Amino acid sequence: RFAEEERASRVEGLLNTDWGDGGHRNPLAVSLHNLAYGAAHAWHHGGVRDEGFTERFCRLALGEKSPALADAIRILGGAHEALDLGYANSTPLYTTFLGPLEAYLAPDSAGGRALDAVAPEAIVRHAERLDALRWPTAASRRAGTDPFLAATLEEYALAARMDALACRRARVLKELRAEKSPAGADVARLAEETEEVARELERIWLLGNRPSRLRDILDGLAQAVSDYRRRAKA
Repeated sequence: RFAEEERASRVEGLLNTDWGDGGHRNPLAVSLHNLAYGAAHAWHHGGVRDEGFTERFCRLALGEKSPALADAIRILGGAHEALDLGYANSTPLYTTFLGPLEAYLAPDSAGGRALDAVAPEAIVRHAERLDALRWPTAASRRAGTDPFLAATLEEYALAARMDALACRRARVLKELRAEKSPAGADVARLAEETEEVARELERIWLLGNRPSRLRDILDGLAQAVSDYRRRAKA
């Protein structure tokens, strides 16, 4: 739509950006496809074909000819569709990922109300699809020898794991909002998985990002672990 307006108004160009909030914990990898799509419209708006675009992106940018990677990227980017949400930005998986559990339990909590609108079955199905994804570690000789592309593949895998973890956290939050008691063993496993994801996040983050906001994110995950362990013992 921006490109269409650009052509109609005869402006000189299109600003193609990567936007992030809450510490920008979304890895750059998950934006590369979108940046490529914006660039294609900026340069050749009338000739851009949506059909097959993701496959072409995987082949030309990552050297991956198999359709599996394109399918995985679509699943990762389709959380709003999987959770039957009308708006693609700031899904509950992102907005409720960090912070103390109690912040989402008040009846008037904005994050809690957003979770109320998501069916538990949809959360379970999406987590299962994310868990089943298999991301290549070296999709081609090109990706294997290029540090940026190799890190990109690791970031995709991390993003999928973080979203699957967010699904499991969302299930716990929904049960607590419904005044139910999640199984202690499930909450304890959630604490262990959160610690594992935090370690992986720190490792991959430092491959190509400044550490300035990393501490805030890790502190938020540590708070979540503390809350889970307290709940598991209750």
